[in-house]
This record gives sequence, C-alpha cells and structure tokens, in this order.
Amino acid sequence: MPYSDPAGLLSKDKMPSGFSWHLFTFILIIFIIVIFGYLGLEFGYKPFLRSEIGALDAQIQVSSSGYEADAQKNLVDFYSRITNLKSLLQQHPRVSKIFAFLENATNVKVTYTAVDLSVAQKAITIDGFAESRAVLASQLLAYESYAGVSQVQLQNDAQFGNAVRFKVRITLDPQFLIAP
Repeated sequence: MPYSDPAGLLSKDKMPSGFSWHLFTFILIIFIIVIFGYLGLEFGYKPFLRSEIGALDAQIQVSSSGYEADAQKNLVDFYSRITNLKSLLQQHPRVSKIFAFLENATNVKVTYTAVDLSVAQKAITIDGFAESRAVLASQLLAYESYAGVSQVQLQNDAQFGNAVRFKVRITLDPQFLIAP
C-alpha cells in the first residue's frame, strides 16, 4: 500500500530537517581554498624560498672567498690586539693627573725640591720648602681637601733659614690614577 503524505512533508522541494546543503557547500569551498593554499605554498613559495637561500649562500661564498685565509687571520689578530690594548689602557695609570693635582693644590709660597710617585703604592712623596709653618699647615690642608687624596702624612719638617723644609707623603685613592 502506498504511503500517503497528507501534509506534503516528503516532497522533493522540502528536505527533512538535519541536513543543510548550504553549510556543506560553504565547508567544501573552504576546504578547496585550503587545499589550493597548501599546494601553492608547497609547490610555488617553497621552491622560491629555496632558490633565494641558495642565491644568498652563493653570495656568502663569493664574499668569503674574496678574503684569503691569511688576510682573515691577520684581521682577527689585529682586532684581538686592539681589544687587548683598549682594556689595558682603561686600567693603565694616568700619571698626568699628578701634574694637575700639584698645580691645583700647591700654595704659591711653597716650592718643591723633589717629587716621587709610587704607582704601586699609590703614594706621592714631596720634599720642599714653605715660607713659614703657617704656610706649610695651609698646604697640608689643601692636600687633604683635594678629591682623590685619602691620607696626608707630614714625615719631616725643620726650620731652614727663613723657610721650613718639609717632607710629605700623600696616599691617593685607588682609582685616582685610573682613567675615567
């Protein structure tokens, strides 16, 4: 007996619910786009990138072969020497700072007869003459107030005619002679 559809639910114009051709078509289009994108990257862009890498490798080989091995070794050796010299000079004592110190800290009424610098001990020993004991005292204060001086010791002083003969040991800060 034939099945009758009084409501017309099984007609070909109307599909039963649960399946959408529109969703299937959309997913199929997205899938095809992804497949073409993958194929384009795999067979188009990947060989292009490989050829670019090969060209750059060849260019690097040409550039590096332009320098002989001896020239490269000499360049590295020279650079190493310059770097070592730079580090040595940064830690090398600058005795020229002593001249600036003596010029700025010396009273006009004081004369020096001997100046001895010990870089290892970071100390200066000065022999000289001062016009009076008051001038010598002001000179010692000038030494003590100078930046970079850690200690001033009067080792000897004696009246010598109209002047005072003295010997002073000045201990410098460890970083005083090092270049900034």
